[in-house]
Amino acid sequence: MKLTPKEIMIDALICEKYMINAYSKFIMEASCRPLIDLLTTNAADHIATQHAIFKEMEKRGMYPVTEAKQQELSQAISTADDTKKCYKDAIKK
Repeated sequence: MKLTPKEIMIDALICEKYMINAYSKFIMEASCRPLIDLLTTNAADHIATQHAIFKEMEKRGMYPVTEAKQQELSQAISTADDTKKCYKDAIKK
């Protein structure tokens, strides 16, 4: 069975998401700064690759995206900022 271009792109996207998730777990478990830095660099590479695949799929009409309204974008940013603050506060305790 031959995969279609869309199936290949979806598979690649899923693989990159899996790797990003794995690196996130590795970073949380790492105990020394050089290892954390290496894992963070590798995770960033996978994030960039995942985004490139996503943008290519969007360009080819394989991953339709609707433009977010400014209010929705502002709410998402606010929620992310609140979550970050919550985690930082929890670490301080």
